[in-house]
Amino acid sequence: MLSRALLRSSKQFPLSRSACLLSLNRSNILSTSSFLGNTCTKAHYSVKRNVQEEPKKPRSKQHQLIWSQFKNYSKLTFSVGLIISSFAISVVILYLIIFELFSPTGDTQIFNRAVSMTQKDQTVRKLLNCNDNILKKEKLKAFGNLFTTDRWTRNRPITSRRKLDKEGHLHCFLKFHLQSKAKIGVVHLETIEKNENKLIKQFSKPQITSLYIDVPGEKRYYLVKPKLKQIIKPTGFLGINWGSRRDK
Repeated sequence: MLSRALLRSSKQFPLSRSACLLSLNRSNILSTSSFLGNTCTKAHYSVKRNVQEEPKKPRSKQHQLIWSQFKNYSKLTFSVGLIISSFAISVVILYLIIFELFSPTGDTQIFNRAVSMTQKDQTVRKLLNCNDNILKKEKLKAFGNLFTTDRWTRNRPITSRRKLDKEGHLHCFLKFHLQSKAKIGVVHLETIEKNENKLIKQFSKPQITSLYIDVPGEKRYYLVKPKLKQIIKPTGFLGINWGSRRDK
């Protein structure tokens, strides 16, 4: 419309025809630039909208199923392992308690045997000045190591020491205190396990090789004397000692 009006005005005024043509060219350039700008902005916004509105691809159902199964299996494995480990620990603790309390080779059973032997022995009761009569006998107290004069130390557990000899036999050394109202004595005990089979060892009583008591001011008394090994004297040639008479 603007270009037609300029052409008409140029026909009416021929002198200004060149000026009208210049203004017409400028108007066409402006219109094309504005058109291009509008199209670019529309394209930019349309591309941006497409980028923003592009939906996220959902995870496949198979991937979600595998992940859920992995979680369930890991939880199940952890719980089963925890149950098995706790059961194994409880079995070990129960075995140790039963072995210590009821096994003949345990410290508790050896201690009980020694206490019963010393309490029944009349010589031991005389050494401790027990107040015995026909109707009633004084009850003796047996306890572990005594570190102080405190009464609570009598509740200390008994301690033992085990050692293997050259022949492979296991020796057990036990020490405890035996007390009456008048005196107190120290009991020393030694046992030996000769059975080589481990199953037989657990159910057989060890042999007491030495058992004695020391009471202050009294002579050592042996309930079970240790067997001394016989020393064989070496003999000379043809069974005759050829040395001097002093060596004989």
